[in-house]
Parts: sequence; structure tokens; C-alpha cells
Amino acid sequence: MSPTNRPGESTATAADGPVPASPIPSPVQLRLFPAPQPLVDRLGAEFFRKLPRTPGVYRMFDNQGRLLYVGKAKDLRARLNSYRRTHGQSRKTVRLIHEARRVEWEACASDVEARLLENHLIRTLRPRFNRAGTWPASARYIQFQHEGSTLGLAVVDRLQGLCFGAFRGGVGEALLALARLVWLATHREGRPLDWPHRLVAAERLRTVELPSDAWLGIDEDLREFLAGGNDRLLGRLVDSIPTPDTGFEQSLVAQQFEVLLDFFRRGPVRNTELRRTFAVERPTLEPEEHDDLLVRWSEFAVERIPGLTTTEADG
Repeated sequence: MSPTNRPGESTATAADGPVPASPIPSPVQLRLFPAPQPLVDRLGAEFFRKLPRTPGVYRMFDNQGRLLYVGKAKDLRARLNSYRRTHGQSRKTVRLIHEARRVEWEACASDVEARLLENHLIRTLRPRFNRAGTWPASARYIQFQHEGSTLGLAVVDRLQGLCFGAFRGGVGEALLALARLVWLATHREGRPLDWPHRLVAAERLRTVELPSDAWLGIDEDLREFLAGGNDRLLGRLVDSIPTPDTGFEQSLVAQQFEVLLDFFRRGPVRNTELRRTFAVERPTLEPEEHDDLLVRWSEFAVERIPGLTTTEADG
């Protein structure tokens, strides 16, 4: 028995094998005072207790009556009660809680109605704390032009000539991936490491010029791709691009195809589903129309696919 051990205690030795290290507990900062609850102090605990457990929309205003934020909830009481505390919230939410002086709410008949009303209020009022990506101005069209030996694609905010869309997110990245792949298809001796500087340095593109003689029917393939008709464009690209020599370059090429395929599914294909489901005869959707139809479509999908959540349907 070691002289430092008390009777009944055992001592681990090298013969016993390695001694596992005792886990070091993560430090926990203790509070001397309760976390502040600015909204409870301003609105009173009774305000939060009387909220209904129904779907609805809520609006937060600052001390000058300016609208700060619009949100929606499946359960207004549960959602607004989450703003009672600042501890554990994101920095943006903490700022919102500290700036808000008044909260208004409106009950809705369903979650779909609440989401549609939220869309409308954000579009028309543009509250400061709502994400800019939810505004209609963030939706884009792809303009298609065929002049001589050049096919031109451009990201535009408004309908001009032959356009496809509206699309939200990933448009510029998809054009960059397309330009990189078409370059490889038309420079069969080239490699991804030979891409022009513009295609290497950019994270996204707003304009692309493609050779119309890259392969027979490329203009039709592009139109069908952007309209959500088929993905023959991707198959033609696969057939036209030689397999790179190195694993690194193969990975680069595969990433471009993944970007294009993801855009195709989330953009053109989903727009086609929206137009078909809700009998929209026009080939393009307005940004506001796109957002509202997407809300209705996600609920439509949830009702018909067992186990599917609204979040999964939106994706």
C-alpha cells in the first residue's frame, strides 16, 4: 500500500495497464443574477400567458413604432414565449429582444395561412430583422439569348425577352458550373486546372457566353434544362468530357455536376411541379407567386406523402 493511500484504496500500476485519464468537465459560468427578460419586463408575464395555442403571425416594433420583425408560428404561445429569455439565443435574436418594445399577433386558421400572411407582410413591409433572401428582389430569372455562334445566359431581375424562372438561390453558382463544364466539353485536351482565370476566381457568374456549336442541339438542351423538361444537358456533358487523370480533378468535375443537378431539382423541376400542380399556364413565375405557391405545394406534398415534414417538402 502506498504511503499516500488510505486503507481500502487501491493504486493502479503499470502492470495494471494504462490508467484512463479522468474527464475534465467543461467550465460552466455561474450567474450571480437571473438572466434578463426584457420583453417580460416591458409586456408583462400576463401577455405571454394569454397567448393562444394556434397558428398565427406576430410583429415586433421598436420604441418609435417601426416594424422590426415579422414571424409566423404553428403555436403562437410557444413561439412568443421563446422570446422571454435572452440566454442561449443567437446574437441577432438577443438584439431583437432588446430593441422590441411592442408585439402584435394575429391568429390564423392554419399554418399555411400563417405562412402566406408572413410572406405577404415581409414582401410589402421589409422588416429590418428579416432575412433579405426572403424578399422578392432576391429571386432571379435566367435570360436566354442565341445570337450567331454564341448562346448567352444572363441573370436578370425582371422579365426581358426569353426568360426562365423565377429561381431563388444558386443561380450564379449554377451558371459558373455550367460554364466550367462546357469549357471542358469544348476543350477536350484541357483539364480543370487549365480553366480560364475568370472561371477559377469567380464564386458565381451573372453572364455566360457559350459556343452554340459545342454540340448539335445544345440550345434546345439548354432550354429544356432551364424549363425543367429534362436533364439531357447533363448527359451530353458527361459524354463530352474526358475523364480527368487525377483524383483531385475528377472531384472538381464531379462538384460541378452536383451543383448543376441540385439547381435543376430545386429550380426548374420544382417550378414545373408548381405550375402543373396549380394549373399555371405561363412558362415563368413571378417571385411573389413563386413563394406563395411553394408554401401551398409543401403543404400539398405533406398531406400526400406519409412521414414527410414541411421542412423536407420545402427543400
